[in-house]
Amino acid sequence: MDINEKVVHRPIADILADLAVARQQREWADKDLDEVLALNLSVKERVQI
Repeated sequence: MDINEKVVHRPIADILADLAVARQQREWADKDLDEVLALNLSVKERVQI
């Protein structure tokens, strides 16, 4: 097995910035999902009436 010994070390500030962006994107996606699920539930409730 060949192992490439060239490792790129990233500054911790860059890693933390990437994590912050990923967290924000996940929060937005969770909010969007909540809205879709709420709409889906309200449509189901109307259909059953």
